[in-house]
Amino acid sequence: MKKLNRKQSEQNQKRLKREKEKAEYIAKIKYIVDVFGGEGTFALILKDTLEIVYRLRFLPFKVTSKNHPDTPPENIKHLQTSIKRLLHDSNFSLFHNEKEMLLADLTTAGFSVNTLTLWCQNNNDNLE
Repeated sequence: MKKLNRKQSEQNQKRLKREKEKAEYIAKIKYIVDVFGGEGTFALILKDTLEIVYRLRFLPFKVTSKNHPDTPPENIKHLQTSIKRLLHDSNFSLFHNEKEMLLADLTTAGFSVNTLTLWCQNNNDNLE
């Protein structure tokens, strides 16, 4: 068996990490779609559409000081940490007796699903 050099090994690890993150993100989208649309609704979404949703996905919140450059970096870091902790420590369920999800997932995968839904509603005439 051919031995991978260090650079190839690092590239493979990065690729595997990206694939894992994508699979986790798609799983979150599946959960949200099936909760709102009913079990099996996710299966109706084309793979190409899912790829677009993934590529245009909402990323986690990031705090910057762009409009206030004189803000101390430690304040920005503290605020970023606080928001991240709040989003990752807050569980909720979309409907009574449903599986709980993180608020952080709603602000990423949930917003992506909402955008897809709005796009479909606005382009309904073109889809028929």
